[in-house]
Amino acid sequence: MEIKRMIAAVSAAALLTGCSSTKPSDSSEHPTATATTATQVESTTQAEISTVSDTDIVELSRKLCTDMAEGNYKTSFDLFSDNMKAAVSEEALTSSWEQVKAVTGEFKELLDTQHETDPNSGMSMTTTNLRFENKNLVIYIAFSTERLIEGMYMNFTQDEITPEDNDIYTETSIKVGEYELDGMLTMPKNIEKPPIVILIQGSGQTNLNEDAGICAPFKDISHDLAEKGIATIRYNKRFFQYPELGTDDVTVDDEVLNDADAAVKLAQQYADDGKVDGIFVLGHSLGGMLAPSIASRNSAVKGIISLAGTPRKLGEVWLEQLAPQLEAAEGDTKKYVEELIDQIETMRDKRELKEKKNPEPYNISFGVPYWTSLDAIDPAGVARELDIPMLFLQGSADTQVFADKDFAMWKEKLSGRPKCQFKLYDGLGHFFDCENGHINSHVIEDTAEFIKASLK
Repeated sequence: MEIKRMIAAVSAAALLTGCSSTKPSDSSEHPTATATTATQVESTTQAEISTVSDTDIVELSRKLCTDMAEGNYKTSFDLFSDNMKAAVSEEALTSSWEQVKAVTGEFKELLDTQHETDPNSGMSMTTTNLRFENKNLVIYIAFSTERLIEGMYMNFTQDEITPEDNDIYTETSIKVGEYELDGMLTMPKNIEKPPIVILIQGSGQTNLNEDAGICAPFKDISHDLAEKGIATIRYNKRFFQYPELGTDDVTVDDEVLNDADAAVKLAQQYADDGKVDGIFVLGHSLGGMLAPSIASRNSAVKGIISLAGTPRKLGEVWLEQLAPQLEAAEGDTKKYVEELIDQIETMRDKRELKEKKNPEPYNISFGVPYWTSLDAIDPAGVARELDIPMLFLQGSADTQVFADKDFAMWKEKLSGRPKCQFKLYDGLGHFFDCENGHINSHVIEDTAEFIKASLK
């Protein structure tokens, strides 16, 4: 992401911990990083900060990151701009960090730091990686021209994904599609020809685990289903692995459907070889919206599971997600959210964008062809034409796809169809997670039961 966009994203985020759909930060992946030692920077007042040079701002950022990792949050809060202080109290900063440290464990060391400055606005961004006992962290800090903190974003770095082998299942690294996307085949042991499920991610560019903060929902689903005697295929999204391929001409076929077709063909090869029997598609969010289309394009699919999918136009859902953020936002953050809304509405009208690229978490960096292809799909209409078992799952506390609108519309559009099942889980959110960050066991049990019953 270009520096201007990254700064805008971090500034708008104010203080945010958790989900990321960009590729993980790791010291080995930053050949242009500015590697420095953690030299001491004395406590800096707002009056003094404007004299800090661009070189010194790296040291300042590393000092602030070290302080926060060690439990001293005041040095950072004292450098918050008025906008940041209005949005995030010192207590909220402390609370956020305490939640982070409950996951990461003991702080070990600073790793690399990157620094970039936008030549037009003069704003700066530092990106610092930190090593902890359990899970590493990356911290983005946006500094204004007055060298005050305008935004801060903390995210857990994604672990290297390697095959696992235990008494219950074995995993094999695989390649999916013409771009040979990195994937994983998880096969339960001591099960002859198990059914196999292809996992399709949601919006944004995510790895094969669909990592989102401390959650790795597709890893959970794969391993938990293996315990139930069900195999899975999961793989990186195309523009996660190859972001340079994401141009303005991209369509939803490029982003999702063509690679899903390839995954189905791969599963069919396993079936032809006598390794599995019965192919299913499980999609989450955008993947759940597209699951009927994938089945419609591939007659080998015997059933679908939609987790928090929507039958509505995606732009409409995104605008509803942004509405409460707009109401709560102030200052520059409010202007940023207003810009996002304007650009979503622009794309929905199929007009050219004012700017072609936009920050995560909203996957709106594609142009008009993407939205045209996506809007051409009627998920409920496609589902009505299918004669296969379908399971639609939804959490009542989901704030991204809504139980009272999206889930209710699935039920309305597909009412009276005996092969369609609907389950609503009280209190679960968009990732169907429990308090420990893992997929709720009832969701896994219901999914496994549906798959096995569909093959009888």
